[in-house]
Amino acid sequence: MITSVIFLLKFNFLVGADEFKGTKFGGLTGSMKNRYQNGNEYPASNLVDGNYDNMAHTSTSDSGIWLRVQLQSTANIRFIEIYNRKDSCKGRIVGLSVFIKQDEEVVKNCGEIEEVKNMYEIACFGKGNIVELSKEGNTVLQNIAEIEVFGQELETIGTVFMENA
Repeated sequence: MITSVIFLLKFNFLVGADEFKGTKFGGLTGSMKNRYQNGNEYPASNLVDGNYDNMAHTSTSDSGIWLRVQLQSTANIRFIEIYNRKDSCKGRIVGLSVFIKQDEEVVKNCGEIEEVKNMYEIACFGKGNIVELSKEGNTVLQNIAEIEVFGQELETIGTVFMENA
């Protein structure tokens, strides 16, 4: 006997949401690998606090770094905005790759940051629960002010059970 479970999903479109970007997700959690050790001045929570004047800050590493924002649940991600550090050292961001992940699995490689800007707007489509900026190998310090994620939430509207005898 084979039993299959099918989840029916619907997309939530909020009134006033940009038709291309979708809705800005709230309730994100920030995390990072190799945090800069200078007290509590630059925690990963700065990635998602809505304040573009502070930043999350990593240390140098010979084993790579990552900065992540995690959504509350899996969603259809459509657009990512990354805000660079405002004051100095803006060039450090060049070479970071941007990914959509479902837990630890890469769903979509959104590309690599190739130039210095104050803000990056990245159209990237994938179903996942994490947006990650990362670089493998020997890396310099990284400092990112904010990561914002846009798209549509997925909502389970029913479960269908099918049984084959």
